[in-house]
Amino acid sequence: MKNKYLQTLLSAILTALPFTLPSLAPVSLIAPSIFFYHLFKADDKRDIRRLSFLWSLVYYLGVHYYFVALYPLDFAGLSRLASLGVVLIGWIGISLLQGSELAITFIVFKRLFSKNTLFTPFALAICFSLCEWIQTLGWLGFPWGQLALTQHAFLPFIQSLSLFGPYFLTFLIAVINGLFALFYLNKSKKTLVIALAIFVVNTGFGAIRLLTASDISSELDVALVQPSLMSGDKWDSSKGQNAFEVHMRMSGEVKDADLILWSETAVPSELLDNSYRMEKINSFIEENECDLIVGAFDTRGGKTYNTAIFLSSDKPQCYYKQRLVPFGEYVPMRSFIEVVLPFMTDINMLSSDLTAGDESSVFEAPYGKIGALVCFDSIFSSLARKSSCDGAELLTIITNDSWYKTSTALTHHNAQAVFRAVENNRWVVRCANSGISSVIDARGRVVISTEPLEETTLTETVCLIGEKTLYTLTGNIFTPISFLVLVGYFIIQKKKIPVR
Repeated sequence: MKNKYLQTLLSAILTALPFTLPSLAPVSLIAPSIFFYHLFKADDKRDIRRLSFLWSLVYYLGVHYYFVALYPLDFAGLSRLASLGVVLIGWIGISLLQGSELAITFIVFKRLFSKNTLFTPFALAICFSLCEWIQTLGWLGFPWGQLALTQHAFLPFIQSLSLFGPYFLTFLIAVINGLFALFYLNKSKKTLVIALAIFVVNTGFGAIRLLTASDISSELDVALVQPSLMSGDKWDSSKGQNAFEVHMRMSGEVKDADLILWSETAVPSELLDNSYRMEKINSFIEENECDLIVGAFDTRGGKTYNTAIFLSSDKPQCYYKQRLVPFGEYVPMRSFIEVVLPFMTDINMLSSDLTAGDESSVFEAPYGKIGALVCFDSIFSSLARKSSCDGAELLTIITNDSWYKTSTALTHHNAQAVFRAVENNRWVVRCANSGISSVIDARGRVVISTEPLEETTLTETVCLIGEKTLYTLTGNIFTPISFLVLVGYFIIQKKKIPVR
């Protein structure tokens, strides 16, 4: 009795471990099978509930452990006690929410597919991927801990992202583990052969794709400015001007770049309406014959946006961040939160809530079309896909990330950029305030990157690509199709049961 719970606990820990230690990625290709075995085997409803919640909650607690690195939140002006409360609410709260969603998914799956047939692992994998898709919806959407992300460094395995996206890759990992679990139960060699065949075919496809090249529209030299300014310093009104001057100084050290990127809110205030700063930037652009993408704020129609601004010799172009960070950039259900958890509103370092953008806004440049994402945007595959679908030949990401100092959250976030590159066959240029800044090619290879908390600039030649992948063209079509397969199979099986 106790053994199965200990094994389930171990399975959850091992599955989440690659989020902290990326070199252990292969473990996540087999670790879930231990829990799946006990789930398949369980008949008692209480056992099913306990096993499902145990695995799911421990898994997400491991995934979101990086929240601990936020403490203390002194840059937000919070006391040590308030900081502890915020960190625990973030870490445990999100883990409880997502863990409960996944646990309920397992319980429903077991209720609908109680018999262990060859289809059972596929049904479980479909349910798992559907749950991850659901976790992207609404203001609580937070696809940070997708199972597929454990394999971001295993390039041959993740190339199928270009076919059907991240939920398909989660499906593959889950179905392989489900087939292993079924093999433990029935010792059927056919089950094991199918699991290995799926792995080999998927990895083989990836290996071939890594050997092929895409048609390049053009090339340009891109520079990333990483000033390593801590959030407390950048948001201090007395140091805001200094942040601008630091970016200008570091940009002046860049040689022969066509495009220079500054990080998210590199200018922590309005930019386009500031004549002094715009004059300095315009002079810099003219003297260096380059363009800039700058993170700043922009207020239009009484609404303030977190903005990526493309500055050139022509008219400025703006992209407004579409996915805002709850409590960081706006307070959801503000009237309720202010009464129940008033200290949570203090995390928002702005005097008022920001407004989310609603379109991809591809930048038009002489050398091609540039797509922009801001920080939190980059963990939502649909946004990068929409930008690529709208014609972006290069994807740029500007982010802050100084909140997480040197924690594994930096690796998590950069891994999301790797996925966006592979999904859309686009080079991705990622500029972070304090790291990790990186240049990633269209196959997900990290060409160059910085260390966390490093004040530096990177310059790299990148390629613009117009070819669209199947995923770019069709989006997350795998999700509705797999759901229909699941429903269809369930209906067919129900009709086979004789009526007494």
